Amino acid sequence: MALAAQAAGGLLSAGAEQQAGEANASIQANNAALARYQAKDALRRGAIDEQQLKQRIGQIIGSQRAAYAGGGLALDSGTPLDVALDTARTGALDVAQIRVNAANEAFGYRQRARAFEFQSDLSKKSGTQAALGTLLGSSGDAYKTWKLG
Repeated sequence: MALAAQAAGGLLSAGAEQQAGEANASIQANNAALARYQAKDALRRGAIDEQQLKQRIGQIIGSQRAAYAGGGLALDSGTPLDVALDTARTGALDVAQIRVNAANEAFGYRQRARAFEFQSDLSKKSGTQAALGTLLGSSGDAYKTWKLG
């Protein structure tokens, strides 16, 4: 009777360890999926920010041109042209910075996703190894009980 109880206990413990590994693996896989979503969202938000900034730059240049035209200045030469070009250049740099920031943020999230995927695989393997260790240990104990018994 004690032998059967030992064997059953070993099987139950091994099953629980395997299930715990799989449950943790599932959590890590969900975390990886979330991180991949966050990477896509970072790029989407960056694209929106880029568009909004481009529109603001266009509005600023339009306001500058209107002010110069209202003062009777020619818009295609001299200070009005230089100011418009400087505004456009600065705006282009800001747009590029938004793009780089979004790409860097997305890269960070993709790296997190890879780490979660690795952890998921590791959890599966470690649950299996723990279950095997328990089975081997309980088999040895059962053998000792049988042999001594």
